[in-house]
Amino acid sequence: MLKLCPEKVAVPLHIIFNKSLREGIYPTSWKIANLIPIFKKGDSSLPSNYRPISLISCVGKVMERVVFKHLYNHLKANKLIYEYQSGFLPKNSTVHQLLEIYNCILNSLEKKI
Repeated sequence: MLKLCPEKVAVPLHIIFNKSLREGIYPTSWKIANLIPIFKKGDSSLPSNYRPISLISCVGKVMERVVFKHLYNHLKANKLIYEYQSGFLPKNSTVHQLLEIYNCILNSLEKKI
């Protein structure tokens, strides 16, 4: 429904999201997840060979994404995120942090020589 007619649900969702944020209430039905066991490998009769996947409400995911974008944009615009923060940021990873550390170590070694 969200993909097929976004223009029809945008305004009602906007109203629901704003009310939820204003009142500080996240709808309980959006917290309920359907747990799906996904087989990894090995003996399929052993529960330890499965990993759980939680399927949550699509509307809840949309709201979480909207809140994230607003919060992230505010933090970036006001320079409230540490400049060397790498994990948990869009288009960034801890690999970037490792490369930065590696580069700092090499620069320090060169300066001592």
